[in-house]
Amino acid sequence: MTNPGDHIQYLKGVGPKRAHLLEKLGISRIIDIFFHFPRTHQDRCEMTPISRLQANNEEEQTVEASILNIEEKMLNKKLHILTLVVSDGTGYLKIPFFNQRFLKRYFKVENRYIFTGKVQYKYGLQMTQVSHEKISTEMDQNFLNTGRIVPIYSLTDGLSQMQMRRMIKNALETHLSKVPDLLPSDLLDKHSLIQRRDALNHIHFPSTFTDLNKARETLIYEEFFLLQMSIIQRREKEKQTHKSTLSFSSNTQGIMHKFEEKLPFTLTLAQKKVLKEIFKDMTKKNSMLRLLQGDVGSGKTIVAIGAILLAIENGYQVAFMAPTEILATQHFQTLADFFDLFNIKADILVGSTKKSERSKILKKLESFETNVIVGTHALIQDDISFKKLGLVIIDEQHKFGVIQRSKLKHTFSPHVLVMTATPIPRTLAMTVYGDLDVSIIDQLPSGRKSIKTFHIKEKKRQDLYRFIREEVAKGRQAYLVYPLIENSEKIDLKSVENDFEHLCEDIFPDLNCAMVHGKIKSIEKEEQMQLFKEGKVDILVTTTVIEVGVNVPNATIMVIEESSRFGLSQLHQLRGRVGRGSNQSYCFLMGKTKTPESTQRIGVMCETNNGFKIAEEDLKIRGPGELFGWKQSGLPELRLGSLVEDFEKMTVAREDALALFSDPRHCATIQNIWETLHAKYEDKIDMATIA
Repeated sequence: MTNPGDHIQYLKGVGPKRAHLLEKLGISRIIDIFFHFPRTHQDRCEMTPISRLQANNEEEQTVEASILNIEEKMLNKKLHILTLVVSDGTGYLKIPFFNQRFLKRYFKVENRYIFTGKVQYKYGLQMTQVSHEKISTEMDQNFLNTGRIVPIYSLTDGLSQMQMRRMIKNALETHLSKVPDLLPSDLLDKHSLIQRRDALNHIHFPSTFTDLNKARETLIYEEFFLLQMSIIQRREKEKQTHKSTLSFSSNTQGIMHKFEEKLPFTLTLAQKKVLKEIFKDMTKKNSMLRLLQGDVGSGKTIVAIGAILLAIENGYQVAFMAPTEILATQHFQTLADFFDLFNIKADILVGSTKKSERSKILKKLESFETNVIVGTHALIQDDISFKKLGLVIIDEQHKFGVIQRSKLKHTFSPHVLVMTATPIPRTLAMTVYGDLDVSIIDQLPSGRKSIKTFHIKEKKRQDLYRFIREEVAKGRQAYLVYPLIENSEKIDLKSVENDFEHLCEDIFPDLNCAMVHGKIKSIEKEEQMQLFKEGKVDILVTTTVIEVGVNVPNATIMVIEESSRFGLSQLHQLRGRVGRGSNQSYCFLMGKTKTPESTQRIGVMCETNNGFKIAEEDLKIRGPGELFGWKQSGLPELRLGSLVEDFEKMTVAREDALALFSDPRHCATIQNIWETLHAKYEDKIDMATIA
């Protein structure tokens, strides 16, 4: 007797060879095959008389007919043709099968069958690409391949639709009764949903499209409900395993006042609101785990400085992590000006830090001479020891690998503030970041002007160069961003190194140009960036190394070559390197749009500067991708539901999951759901928590 949790090879009709093929589709246990949902369904219920078949029609057509004759030919050693001549009384139809000798034993003259396929006229009517089903005399016959609404599955080489349908049907007949119900009956009644077993049966083999739609509705809700329950489970695990041993004073008003008083500008209302949320978190018993979202230039760094000040005033150290050395150095330089105001001692530690300097920094960390350490992944090396770490700030955390973050997570249990300038759509904020408290800075500092964005064709390039020259004459600076460092034989794209010489000698010989990309040594890269920041370089020719964090208020022009090669989010981040001062800034998107998607991306960029709107559009264009495992989030993948199209359904499921969790009457139900989630996603729960 087999169980749903047994290996798929033990299902009737599978065996070791087919089990190997099914594993390529993510089906390793019998229960997994229930959730290999059809990618679509075809209506093969309607029978068409042979006399009314339409030849050369791309649509599949279905007939019910008897076999009059079976012809067999061998054209050569490699081509065997078995041809059926069938009739339904209104006409005749030929159905050829190539290199399928075994069918000769299956088809019998005078027996009736249902055939579905594409019809063409070739020396008479002929049907190809055929699915077939024998009509039995039994009253309860249940067709799988024709004469019904037929499921169409994603397959792998070596498996056919007919084989997949038969295996799933066998699984449903022998194991469906053992599949547990997960959703409480009151939720099913509340949303007019059906039982889980009925839904699984109808999603594969519906009798009507009404049954199919109801099954989809039920299973989509279940997906979202389990998704939200997994987020709740992660959050509860975080609370239990990361109870804070830190002790922060609840009197934060004095620190807030001191912070605002010394700043040379006024905080926006959004910044004040977010700071209050962070301060409140840091005085609670549980370690803070908060996501700070803010569009480019919204002032996230100032908020981070406020959190740093609170930690230091309470006697703790702070680690500030950035994904690249350029960004870490940029942050350190920006923070240093404010640290002087508050008498905060800080150091920077990156991969290129000299050994002797590194040793001095580590000793200062251990002895508490250093309050704040800014750095890259170099901060999570084994030999780094903090005297009293109380706060970790991670900037653009999606740029760090999961394993890198796991090392930090397993070493300390401080407050954690995650910052991102990549706006996250509401749907992903409720899923990928659903176990973090979210703060949003939705207001830009006063005096900032909207960046004007244009799509420029090649014939207008000289006009663009003249405009850059005019802006530089006013004392402004420009970025020219390229997708490649050097020319490639495989890809016909512009590159930094190839164009740099041309720009310097032929286009802007009288201007100061500099080049920065990933293959340049860190010291040289920092020198060039510093010259640009000081205004000694007019035009910086670069790759996407300047994508995040680089802050040069005097830069007002961003030119992105081969712009159709970049995603919306990346284009928005690059554009955010300008518009950081009071002068009008411009973004020019160069190159042809070669696909409908790239045309749509460029159109969105020219229409809006709103990062959150851009994020929503990006999600629609690209989709959420695989939301599981090593691709950052660790959440159960969605097989039926869509984060784009089914947002309202997910919102309902979230509300229901939170209500269920807070109701003590449902303890047994919650435990059952969590056991199901753990059994199914056991190998990914830990990576989920880290991500």
